[in-house]
Amino acid sequence: MSNDEVNNIVESSHQAFTEWRKTSHEARAKVINSIGETLLKYKEELSELMTEERGKLYSQSLQEIDLCKAICDYTAEKGVAALADDERDIEGLKKGIVTYQLSVSFMACSHGTFLLTKYSVIPSQI
Repeated sequence: MSNDEVNNIVESSHQAFTEWRKTSHEARAKVINSIGETLLKYKEELSELMTEERGKLYSQSLQEIDLCKAICDYTAEKGVAALADDERDIEGLKKGIVTYQLSVSFMACSHGTFLLTKYSVIPSQI
């Protein structure tokens, strides 16, 4: 792969993320849920691939797809509430609002699933 191809992929990924971060948590939950459904749709193929490329037992590969599906289901169900803005007492201020933004979402079934978030505090005098 050439440097130009890599740069194009990185730029396309950045543009996709720029749009994704504008997406509501509810809409993101639907996408994450559909990822889980797609994993199940291709369970056999993905399990064979994990077995071939990672040396996993086929039975373990099947279980890993089920685990990733369960993680998608949990994230879609609980993520919206977990990432909702939160009003808190903050030292030196009357109150502040903590807002969560998804900064990176990376799923790799054979290596685990990671959901990283960042948060920022918006001071207010509520």
